[in-house]
Amino acid sequence: MDDVRKNAAHRLPTGTDMPFSRIASLVELAGQAALTRAVRRWFGRTPTQVRRDAGDTPNPSRVARS
Repeated sequence: MDDVRKNAAHRLPTGTDMPFSRIASLVELAGQAALTRAVRRWFGRTPTQVRRDAGDTPNPSRVARS
């Protein structure tokens, strides 16, 4: 289950403009703080940094979802 969460926690912030609170809910974490802790553990960066770093390269399929 951790691998599924990890993959989604990378794919969703880098592939969408979805709010982090919604991403946390979708990956079944307790909230945005839990998402931040998990993403730091998995990737060594915050969700904001992961999203920003992915934004350095254009992604035409990036869409907002709510």
